[in-house]
Formats: sequence, C-alpha cells, structure tokens
Amino acid sequence: MTEEEKNSWQKWYDENKTGYNKKRAQRYANDPEYREKVRGRAKLYYWTKRRKPKEVTTQEREDVELTSSVELKVTIKNPDDVRYGETITVPGYTTGQIGKLLNRTAQTVRLWIKRGILPEATYRSESGPRYRYYTEDQMKVIKANRHLLNLPTKDLEEGPFVRAVREGWKQIPDGVAVRRYYVYEGTTGLAEIAPGDETVEFTPLGEDASIEVPVDALEPLS
Repeated sequence: MTEEEKNSWQKWYDENKTGYNKKRAQRYANDPEYREKVRGRAKLYYWTKRRKPKEVTTQEREDVELTSSVELKVTIKNPDDVRYGETITVPGYTTGQIGKLLNRTAQTVRLWIKRGILPEATYRSESGPRYRYYTEDQMKVIKANRHLLNLPTKDLEEGPFVRAVREGWKQIPDGVAVRRYYVYEGTTGLAEIAPGDETVEFTPLGEDASIEVPVDALEPLS
C-alpha cells in the first residue's frame, strides 16, 4: 500500500470508524471462521510485535515454564468429580507469575483483580500476609487465552480475554480439572480434562497405567 493509499484509508476510517468497528464486532460474534482469523492475527501480533523480537523464542511461544511457589490443599467440593470430599495437593502460583504469563507486572494483575477484570483467587495463604494463590489448571486457562488481550475492545472488563478466562474457570470450580468417567474406544476409564486441553491422560478401569489420548476421542460415560 502506497503512502497516499494509507492516508486515504486513514481519513475514511476516521470518518466511519464507529460503524466500521460495530460491524467488525458483530461479525466477530457471529462468524466463527472470522473469529478464528482475528484470534490468529492477534496471537501473531503478540509474539512478533508486542514483545521485543529478542524475547520471542519457541520456548516462550509454547512452554513458558513457571515454578510452583507453594503446595495447595484442595478439598473437592464439586459433586461431579469422582474425588468428591477428598483433599488433594496441587501446585500453587502467585499473581506475579500470572503477570509473567501475560507480560504484565504483578501490580497490574492485582489491579485487574480489584477491578474485577480477572476473577479473585480461589485460594489464599492461611497465615501471615493473605497472598493470593492460583492452581496449575487455572494458570493453563490464562496461558491458553493470553493472546486474546491483543484483540480490539472498548471495555477490557468485557473483552474476549476476560470472558474466556471466566468461562474456563467456571468449568473448574475447585480450581482443578474435574475427574470423571469417560469411554475411549469402547473402554471405560478416568480422565481429568481442563479447559484448553487437547490431549489428556486416560486410565482404564482396573489398570494402573494411563495412556495419552485426544480429548475429542473421549465420550462422557452416561
């Protein structure tokens, strides 16, 4: 695009941006194919423009490593989970580590929580300063949707990133993936599926060893 064409486009956009953006928002809401294209562009922008090029590595794109800060005692209160009533131990993470995932400061994350942009922590430290802690599965939801922060939105509180995180966390009310019975290729077993998982460990009933299977291949046991 020439400089003259850019200036012409900018002039047209300045005069028509309200209606133009409204149509884009409607198409984003109603057209799944368009929505995926926009998300893809946002994800590409996140890794090639928003971050400095020297920071962009395969490790950062796919496997940002976080070290657990604490072990959390989680009592399963969801009756749909076969562990209902049991207490399990899972890794815990801090607001600072959420900031690392989102390329934001811990102070920004705390402000987002205060404003209701991010859900309040499910767990707090039991003594001393009341630190917020998040489970590994909650962190997976944030990591899977962080690229949505780059999508255009008038109101961050109602933007696609916030909606995706809220919806993902609703699926794991205890903060951990729900363990249920599933059927895989005619075999019944147990699996824990967290929002965003593409593959999971499936353990056939009566066996100790588990196998990795695609989430799409599992059918809930009726």
